[in-house]
Amino acid sequence: MNMRDLSIILGVFLFGYIITTGCIDSNHQQNLTINESQAINITQMNQTTQDYFSDYFINEEWRLVRATLLNETSQNVNNSTYQGEFPVWKVEMMERTCACNSIKKLHVIEGYVSPYTGEVFNVSTGMVLETQYDIQSCASLECHKNK
Repeated sequence: MNMRDLSIILGVFLFGYIITTGCIDSNHQQNLTINESQAINITQMNQTTQDYFSDYFINEEWRLVRATLLNETSQNVNNSTYQGEFPVWKVEMMERTCACNSIKKLHVIEGYVSPYTGEVFNVSTGMVLETQYDIQSCASLECHKNK
C-alpha cells in the first residue's frame, strides 16, 4: 500500500470519525445558523489563519481539518482556555511537519466561531508535538497506534 492509498483510507476514516463525534445533540444543532462547513470556511477567511496557513501548511495529505461544536470550555494550542460564548464551533486545522513514522510536530490553527452569527471569537496558531495535542487527533493514525 502506497502513501496515497493510505492517505485516502485515513481521510475516509477521519471524515467518518469527525461526523460521528460531537459535544451537542443533533436537535440543538438544527437550530444553528452556522453549520460545520461554514464555520471552517469562516475560519479560513480570517487573516491570522491565512497568514499562518500560507507560511506553514504545505501538504494536504498530512492535514486534518475539523469543526466540533463545544458546549464547555476548551484548552487551545497555546495552553490558554477559551471561556467565551457557548455553544461555539471549535475549528481545528493541523498538519504534520513530515510523513515519517514517528511522533513529530504539528502546525495547528484553532478558531472559535459563533454558531449563530459566524463571528470569529479567537484564532490561535502554534506548533506542538503530536503527543502534546489532542490525542484523538492523532490516535487513529496508523503510524501512532500502540505508541
